[in-house]
Amino acid sequence: MGMAGPLVERAVEAAADAERRGFDAFWLPDHLMGWCPDSLWVPDIMPLAERCPSPHALCDPFVLLGAVAGRTTTIGVGTAVTDPVRRHPAVLAQAFLTVDHLSRGRAICGLGAGERENLEPYGLPHDRPAARFAEAVEVIRALWAADGPVSYDGDHWKLDRAVVGLGPYHARRYPPLWAGAHGPRMLDTVGRLCDGWLPTYQGQARWIAGWARVQEAAARYGRTGALTGGVVATVVLGPDHATAHHLLQSPAVRSYALGLPAAVFEDHRASHPLGDGAYGLRDFIPNRWEHAEALAAVTGVSETVVHATTLHGTPDDVAQKLLDLRAAGLRHVVLVNLVPAAAPERTAESRRLLDDLLRRVHRSGP
Repeated sequence: MGMAGPLVERAVEAAADAERRGFDAFWLPDHLMGWCPDSLWVPDIMPLAERCPSPHALCDPFVLLGAVAGRTTTIGVGTAVTDPVRRHPAVLAQAFLTVDHLSRGRAICGLGAGERENLEPYGLPHDRPAARFAEAVEVIRALWAADGPVSYDGDHWKLDRAVVGLGPYHARRYPPLWAGAHGPRMLDTVGRLCDGWLPTYQGQARWIAGWARVQEAAARYGRTGALTGGVVATVVLGPDHATAHHLLQSPAVRSYALGLPAAVFEDHRASHPLGDGAYGLRDFIPNRWEHAEALAAVTGVSETVVHATTLHGTPDDVAQKLLDLRAAGLRHVVLVNLVPAAAPERTAESRRLLDDLLRRVHRSGP
């Protein structure tokens, strides 16, 4: 059996396990390239390298969601997130409807503007991402809503009597479309066209400000109350706060902060290791970095930034942060557990602590 075999089996089992444990949804990323530079993929820096020979051993999420749908019955299944550059909007419209049928109505369309690491190395455009994203959502919506052929004349997408004839599993109930969005134009598109907001966690103050911008845009288009506030957050749980703080020092944890925009570093009086004005999701292509410069970038991430942008501590600590955000409008959180990447020997413990966190949040109400 090749390396992909165990990866697929583990992912499908993880979804079934998440359903048994009471989680509401199972989300898969959509990447061609992993986030870690090849030059740092060695066991003494990234412990997972002991078990997996490549940081880019990644599966197609739509194929995998089909398998997940067959092993689960109640949990939502979605992408966090795919993009309309590698996949034409019409292809996305059809793919999510297919997953919707396979899951009997549980598909969630998670969509973003695209990340440079998944585009430029493959000869794909990454210019004008906000405009391309807005047009893509319009195309998907139009194809889902139409009873017949659709024509569309945009700057990025053009349809000439195009069709997607497959309807949703439940009549007239299409998969909800959630957007991973951060910039002002993207947030306006979320308020105008989307069903949910799913940004990466950049700290509580930034989430609250972003949600206010989404709500303002929604109100302008008469869509007040039409959206769900969500977030994708890395989480590091420990039996005590000191243990969690120690785990935050791991390069496997710190590397995630490279994806943040320079403005987040400036919020904490720090500089982005990739340079002034850098935005990792836009600027960082991992396999172009040699060992020394990649290690310097990871170790140069401000500890304050890592603490502010990673949910960490005991289940009580993290539950309180989530409850504070719930009061501000948060309704769904996608938790990316970084403990197995930082300290594989603590994987079982981190699962128990996640279950404890889930119980504490659920006990506090919907």
